[in-house]
Amino acid sequence: MFGEGSFHARQDDFLTDWRAQDGRNVLILRKTAPQLDDYAPYFQQVELKELVLHGALFYRVLGHGFNYAAYHERVLRRVRERFYR
Repeated sequence: MFGEGSFHARQDDFLTDWRAQDGRNVLILRKTAPQLDDYAPYFQQVELKELVLHGALFYRVLGHGFNYAAYHERVLRRVRERFYR
């Protein structure tokens, strides 16, 4: 789960240590077309590729050089305030 998400995606908060991904590449698989500008603040570079699997279209967002500090400030703080107070 990448981004703020919803209440139903919060189990991923316990499973994913985003600090460990700092500087690494991250692959995000989506069912809907993404806006790459939404991902740009968290990566040095972002690329998009389409994937058709058994007739279904998916979108692969590959972020190069994850910026944990930016993600923590812009996303994780809001998640904490919204879901864990």
